[in-house]
Amino acid sequence: MLITKKNSVKIILQVWNLENADWDNSLDIYKCGFSTAKSWIENEDNWGLAFCIVRGNLKSYQNNNFFNSNQLPQTGKTINILWQKFYIQNTDIYGSGNYKFYYVTGEKRANVFKEKPIILDTFTNFNIFERKYMRIGMTNIANDETGVTKELLRLSDELKFYPGF
Repeated sequence: MLITKKNSVKIILQVWNLENADWDNSLDIYKCGFSTAKSWIENEDNWGLAFCIVRGNLKSYQNNNFFNSNQLPQTGKTINILWQKFYIQNTDIYGSGNYKFYYVTGEKRANVFKEKPIILDTFTNFNIFERKYMRIGMTNIANDETGVTKELLRLSDELKFYPGF
């Protein structure tokens, strides 16, 4: 789907790396939301569907008490899973100056994928998607041409709301 000024679809991707020291396990992993330092999320025009992907090796999932780590592949490689999806409905600002961040939440059609992990590493073109979108923090993936966003929409039962994909 090509996004233009007339077609301002927002599909936000947030990636959490479990191996980073800033992973905040005090957040309720069953509640949909994430934190970011990117101030553009404060503007409601930038809100839309949000996908949260968690990445790490098997040991980091186990160390963070992830609810479905026993269903993950037994490998030493990085595992990427679709963790949650929701529509952004609120941002709260915490801190100030260099320590300011935004906690982004929403309950509209929210889902935490806890029954069976959706492992993304096996998706066609995932390696291209990862290089293009997963190394820059929170970003809009509505312009994705790899097919991964379409697959995320399909697996999360959202594709029917995005007929252009």
